[in-house]
Amino acid sequence: MRYLLIYYGGRMPETPAQQARIMKQWTSWFDKLGPAIIDPGNPFSGSVNKVKPDGSKPST
Repeated sequence: MRYLLIYYGGRMPETPAQQARIMKQWTSWFDKLGPAIIDPGNPFSGSVNKVKPDGSKPST
């Protein structure tokens, strides 16, 4: 059985130092998943829908 993890985290920080800190945290977490990751995938682009308990709302 395979699952798709969708992560919504907003925009990247503006400064290179902030970006490096966030990417280091992300990589550290992702590396802990080890062999459980079959395909690291790619970012989605374009518009998406966020589904809420009362329906869905378009988001970009």
